[in-house]
Amino acid sequence: MKKFLALLMAAMMCLMLCACSSSGDKDDSKKDDDSSVVGSESKDDETNEEEKKEDNKPIDFTVDGGTIKYVGVERANEGLTDEENVIVVKFAFTSNMDTPAQCQQAFGIKFYQNGVQLDKSLSWSSKGGDQYDLVGDYFSEVMKGGTVTFGRLVQVDDYSPLTIMVNEKLKNDSYQMMELDLGVLNGEAASDDAPAGEDAPATEPAETPTEPAEKEDAVKTIAIGDKIETDKFDFTLNKVELTYELKPKNTSSVYTSYTAEDGKVYVHIDGTYYNKAKKDACIRDLFIPTADYDDGYTYDGFVVIDDGDNSFDWVSSYVAATPLESCHYHGLIECPEVVDESDAPLFVTFKIDGTTYRYDIR
Repeated sequence: MKKFLALLMAAMMCLMLCACSSSGDKDDSKKDDDSSVVGSESKDDETNEEEKKEDNKPIDFTVDGGTIKYVGVERANEGLTDEENVIVVKFAFTSNMDTPAQCQQAFGIKFYQNGVQLDKSLSWSSKGGDQYDLVGDYFSEVMKGGTVTFGRLVQVDDYSPLTIMVNEKLKNDSYQMMELDLGVLNGEAASDDAPAGEDAPATEPAETPTEPAEKEDAVKTIAIGDKIETDKFDFTLNKVELTYELKPKNTSSVYTSYTAEDGKVYVHIDGTYYNKAKKDACIRDLFIPTADYDDGYTYDGFVVIDDGDNSFDWVSSYVAATPLESCHYHGLIECPEVVDESDAPLFVTFKIDGTTYRYDIR
């Protein structure tokens, strides 16, 4: 009997031990499962952060016409422009065109802040030092395979992130975008998920931007024959037309001209620029025209001057007019050919001393 009870107790103890072991396995399994879930969420978060960084790469955009890359950002030097709160966003353009080309022929560049597109039609002065040439080089032509670094002036509202959009000309669905942290210009460290200017100066904090003062007559409509008078120059608008080729005065012998590419047309602004300043006016000092087609399609132009014979001068550092002399101004804006074939609204604008002048073509 004692043996039977001993065997019975032994059997019961074995059963209890098995049950405990089984329960322990289940608990461990549950812990393992929980750990796995937590680990998975952590990895997903890291992946999402990496994807965000990947999506916000600096501009490096290549199309048939060439390549444009974001280089950096810096404050505008004192004297570069009369406007306040201006920065210089720098890019490098490498041409892939068979003929001398400018960046604006291949790419459009737009800036947005707080959801609103910023005005980039700002004039600049030689008092800005090296930045004067940097900004002027946006209009420099380069040969195939050549590279030029240039700057674009942007008047910002504050130091909140700046969105940069670079699109292929004539293909609005072909573009790249990036978000630029302007904290580096205000003495703050750039955030991890936004590229900062590579060579942005770590200087003292900038003054808080002031609200732009309201300007009367911010936009003025002009007509053919009107004269715009400023302290530095007078400009008389002679003609605005659509043309497929801009020819010089003398075509009796060999001459150079500007011929629009296939499928494109030029908006041509013809005027007389009289230099009233006490220093030379270079081509880069002349204001740049912009065309607006069908209420929203915008195209930036460039400027050349007529040498009075059989060619044009286009080099940004070339003297357009010495003091108290005039030059023949030609603003050229290359647009899709549909601009000429359509009846949709079309007008040109240019900004002079803070006022935007508008001429309605149709």
